[in-house]
Amino acid sequence: MAGQIEVQVFLHTTLVRFSPDGQKRKFMLQLPEGSTIGDLVTHLEVTHSADILLFGLNGDVAEENSPLKSGDKVHVMMPVSGG
Repeated sequence: MAGQIEVQVFLHTTLVRFSPDGQKRKFMLQLPEGSTIGDLVTHLEVTHSADILLFGLNGDVAEENSPLKSGDKVHVMMPVSGG
């Protein structure tokens, strides 16, 4: 049986509604070892396609397939546009 990892998740703007209690912008989340950012998004049941989301991992730009490890800080954001 695979172990668990614990990551800190930061949801930005309207994505806060996908936090486990629907209110927190920052929280800890346990996931199975070997999880990716895409697995995190699926676990949170984010209804937006990962193609339109932006990800940060420990201060760097990340991709949906970026692997996670315990202690990581993951930011999930919507793109912003203006005109």
